[in-house]
Amino acid sequence: MNKKFLVSATAAALVASAVVPAANAAGFKDVTADNGHKKAIETLAGLNIVSGYEDGTFKPNLQLKRSHVVKMLGKWLVNQGNTIPANYKTVQRFNDVPVNHKDEELVKYAALVNDMGVFTGNQNKLNGQDSMRRDQMALVLTRAIKTVYKQDIVKQAQDAKFASKITDLKGLTADKVAAIQALEYKKITNVTQYKPLNTMTRAQFATFLYNTLNAQNTTPPKPQPKPDDIKTVEVVDQRTLKVTLNNGSVNNIHLLSDLPANKEVTIPIVVQGKDYEVTVTYVPKTQAFQVASIKQTSVTEVEVTFSKPLNNKVLDNKTIQVRDTEGYAKEELENIILTNDNKTLKIITKNPLKEGVKYEVYAKQVNSQSNEVIGEVASKFVGIKDDNRPRIKNWENIGSNRFKIHFTKPVNSVQGANYRLTDGNIVKDVKNEGLDKSGNFMIFDFSNAKVGNKTIKLGSNVIIQLTGAIDKAGNEMAEADTNVQIKTRQPDGVTPTLAKAEQIIPKTIKLTFSEPILRASSDIVEVISDGKVVKFDYKADENDPKVYYLTLDKAVGGEVTVRTIANKNIVDYSGEIGTFSQKLTMKYNAEAPQIGNVKVAKVDGKEYLVFKIMGAIKGVEQGTASFTGEVRVDGKLQKVSSSAALLQHTNNEGEYMVSLGALFAKADPQNVTYQGELVIDGITNDYDIAIENKLVTFDRSKDEVTSNYQIKLSSDLQAIETHSNSASTVLDDSYMRVNFDAPVDIATIVPANFELAKGEIESVMVDEKNNRPRSVLIKLANVKAGTDKLTISGVRAQGSTVVMDKVTEEVKLNAYSNNKPKPEASTVTAKATLATSKKVDITFSEALTSIDDATFELFVGNEKHITTASLNEDKDVVALTITSATTDLTEAASPITFSINQLKDKDRKVITVTKQEVTK
Repeated sequence: MNKKFLVSATAAALVASAVVPAANAAGFKDVTADNGHKKAIETLAGLNIVSGYEDGTFKPNLQLKRSHVVKMLGKWLVNQGNTIPANYKTVQRFNDVPVNHKDEELVKYAALVNDMGVFTGNQNKLNGQDSMRRDQMALVLTRAIKTVYKQDIVKQAQDAKFASKITDLKGLTADKVAAIQALEYKKITNVTQYKPLNTMTRAQFATFLYNTLNAQNTTPPKPQPKPDDIKTVEVVDQRTLKVTLNNGSVNNIHLLSDLPANKEVTIPIVVQGKDYEVTVTYVPKTQAFQVASIKQTSVTEVEVTFSKPLNNKVLDNKTIQVRDTEGYAKEELENIILTNDNKTLKIITKNPLKEGVKYEVYAKQVNSQSNEVIGEVASKFVGIKDDNRPRIKNWENIGSNRFKIHFTKPVNSVQGANYRLTDGNIVKDVKNEGLDKSGNFMIFDFSNAKVGNKTIKLGSNVIIQLTGAIDKAGNEMAEADTNVQIKTRQPDGVTPTLAKAEQIIPKTIKLTFSEPILRASSDIVEVISDGKVVKFDYKADENDPKVYYLTLDKAVGGEVTVRTIANKNIVDYSGEIGTFSQKLTMKYNAEAPQIGNVKVAKVDGKEYLVFKIMGAIKGVEQGTASFTGEVRVDGKLQKVSSSAALLQHTNNEGEYMVSLGALFAKADPQNVTYQGELVIDGITNDYDIAIENKLVTFDRSKDEVTSNYQIKLSSDLQAIETHSNSASTVLDDSYMRVNFDAPVDIATIVPANFELAKGEIESVMVDEKNNRPRSVLIKLANVKAGTDKLTISGVRAQGSTVVMDKVTEEVKLNAYSNNKPKPEASTVTAKATLATSKKVDITFSEALTSIDDATFELFVGNEKHITTASLNEDKDVVALTITSATTDLTEAASPITFSINQLKDKDRKVITVTKQEVTK
């Protein structure tokens, strides 16, 4: 008999197929102790009903797909003693899940749930990539309970005349209402707001299924393990498995070929003369990218240390937040410092953190230097009590006559300082450069210091006495701790030189000098590669005054020389000078990152291009995608050049996506095929080699938003454009453009929903002429030059019932007034006839000069269709062609009408037509 066993294990990690108590189930690093779903997730993981990802995460907030539900239910059914149908490879259950589907796990569990009547699909389709709503889940669970436990909990609830406390079930079908109330009756759910139309997350489903198991008085007996069944499998290395049977025997199985890294594979093995199949994953031992520790070091400073170096060079309050865990009130941050090892963030708050309050450091989109990403993480700590007085820690000479005084903790203010020699003589003209922003040190400059009228001698001992030094917790420095004795520098007779030059990361050279020097800037030091000077920025090490870092403005490879510029010198703290010249070899990788396979996926009703980028990369946060090629519309190819749209991370490592709606925001026809070149800008490898362009072909249907989607101003396009914007697509001062993140409901685009605080608006319209369903053009009436405020409200997305939140944005406008004589009405007439299934010809009684400023509208009944307009050579016929691939005008049951606005004849008189019927 061929026996199957499934295990996903890291190297030298043991995973058992038997039931494991929740406390012993493998923990997931993103399921923290305060996660309300933790017990459910780990219990089901121990039962092999749910599993995590290769990076050790569970992704509890990931939206649940129907395919995920099928797999989890299937594993649950197997756990309860049911078996996979033997014919799952030959008999297809769902129209969209063929037996040769690439996801074999989905095929077999789809067969099981279908045969048992637990999951029947929609019109015999599984629709695996669609999200699972909470009302649909209720139906699935009640069917599963009836099948597995032989309990009709819907009937039980009705027989008991159970009074539901759930208040938001209006509008649902009777079977869904009954199913939800049955789950409430069995205490599988215990909320008053069930939110039936919301999608489910992996964590929520785990709790539903866990509660389902606990709701039954008796659990069906599980099959007793046979002595020759596999108990555990350990992946020892790429060619060795350690297999333990239920009879206690341990068997080392040596494979003929290497297991692929980080990939689940099913392989046949022979143990004690019997055939088995095991599914294993070999994961090489690597350190996970995660938060290693968090420590509050003072009332205004928290240190967060990561397990790997970060590549985030710019950190702000959008990436990092400190907030309390109850009200989630954010603390204002004064500074965020990434230490030289690039692992520790020193986060300094503007105000003291309160003693005993529970806080968390919330971070999102944190990248390691190896391009691993932490999507979001919250590290918790409790505010400490601080009644320790600040003290002077030490001093250091940071220049020939400059001194840095360090404190034991951040100081909020220092009233002043006095200076005297050890013999009591007063020192004057010392420059107090003040307290550093962090509060950790002060700097004093003795360059012009005098005793009486004479310059202070080199090697003098000086006592600095601080007054009124108070830390950020309000503790004042004790008088006994306010003095520090320093010694002014004197020459030591040693010439400074460069001890070592080394490359530490692709574009950074570390210089270590023989002693502290004043600076290593580009007016003193130069870097030579291939005979040319390479520009750089320099930075002094925070902790070692002998060390400087040169960050080159471009990556170079091979032999590089670092040297002092001719006739220039480095200077040590005592004023002695020196020169240096040293060679080093810089590593360089000229291999361009590659774009992997490209596919179209729908997320929350919107279509995205999804692809992996192969190879180490940087700059993802600023990365954009664009497309240049052709689009096939109604069988004809048209040239197209897209906008640049921002890249987004998916939940999969190394995988990115770009919104097709944002990519083709300028013109976005539906149900078409694109073919051309996908270009990624702003992202390179660590040596500034750009990603190679990729030839792609893909189909675009359309974006659809869910019924409760709330539209917002665009984040991928400039939200509001005026003619004063440098990147504006608005033609002149008489218009503004508002860009949204989804196609708008035309019925909500009315002047009442758009209001200027000072100026006047004449009209608003969706920019259908340019095929931009996300854009609204605002025609201005009278505005003055300067700033104004635009308030937008009441706008909905297409197909949505939820209006946007009211927003007010500041806009910059140029002066404009429409107080001009109205143009005369033209006597030119227009007549329209239906030319083809997609086209209407409008014939004019006189030739036109242009149609550039005109607006043409075509209606079938009350439904307006997006069209393109073209003028014939004789300039007396305008062809209106609809962009919809599914509409056939010859079969329209309702009247077809057309309207014309802002069209002018050769005498500049206006031709206006309002809903005139088209002759068929």
